[in-house]
Amino acid sequence: MKINLSHFEETQSVRKALFEKLLLPADLRLDFAFDVVHGLNDLTRSLADLHPHKRSIAVLGAQPPPVAEIAMQFAGQGFSVQTIPVSFLMMDEMALKTAWETLKKDTLFVLCSAVEPITGVIYPYDWIRHEAAKKNIFTLIYQSPDSLTHGLIIPETHFEGICADPLWGEASGLNLLLKGERCLGDKLLWGESRYELEAIKKLEEALLKPLSTETEDKVAVIAFEDKLKMQLGAETHFLGDDIPRLYDRAVLFVDGVGGESLVYELKKNKIESFTGAACAWNNPHINSWLPQLGLTSQWVQSSLILPLAEIKKSSTFDHLIAAISALREISGS
Repeated sequence: MKINLSHFEETQSVRKALFEKLLLPADLRLDFAFDVVHGLNDLTRSLADLHPHKRSIAVLGAQPPPVAEIAMQFAGQGFSVQTIPVSFLMMDEMALKTAWETLKKDTLFVLCSAVEPITGVIYPYDWIRHEAAKKNIFTLIYQSPDSLTHGLIIPETHFEGICADPLWGEASGLNLLLKGERCLGDKLLWGESRYELEAIKKLEEALLKPLSTETEDKVAVIAFEDKLKMQLGAETHFLGDDIPRLYDRAVLFVDGVGGESLVYELKKNKIESFTGAACAWNNPHINSWLPQLGLTSQWVQSSLILPLAEIKKSSTFDHLIAAISALREISGS
């Protein structure tokens, strides 16, 4: 038989060991969440309960799910949800400053992802986190596996919270929560949650894995995109040269060619690729955030993302050019 009492002391011991292995400052609090939705709810709603007089929040640019869904639920509860504008074609610090100065005085926190998942563009969260603490505004950042290739973000002030998600998509994909000293409202779930020790160990291994120098290659990505510019001309578009991004993928937008069709054509040659085109996700609303980040709807529909491993194959470029030419001939463009 089993005695259904949770041995929370074991979890506490594992939590303490992980805290020490991550070399975290003593004033931080480390916790776990069952998944990203639990983690973001824990960070945001605990603060909202702790500061009931503050009824405004902000998001950094248009956000993908689940960050956008969290903000939407706050709006449904009567909160004022403000958007700090971000463009992936031109990072404008002056626009950031202007938007920042117009935030409502009762703004509680700014919520954001560290990296946009399709393009790999890095949101300007660093600028926000350095300004927010000056006004006693919290910064809550979601880190996807892509973002974690640059390392775990450690809260630098008492007003920061991090939800790190190195096991996204896995059945037992626990999240790590790091909370600054002022970021400590009541936990979302009362009582001691039962986290499987094996799941915590898996999370620990993912967080402590050495950063790989092979996940990105800026020289290779830029060379591939420049070669495409020379071959395809002005009818193909790219992210701006000064846009902070992950260089683990090439990102292009091809006029007159549907992204989904291009992915299908490349698949015939066993080339892995992706697109932000809504039809590829069986949901016309899945990419509602990209047009708000400076990319036109046409660009989103014609987007193609090629992983680093594919652009390093000598045959990929020729197959890509052939596929684009064939599709343009069919469409008459």
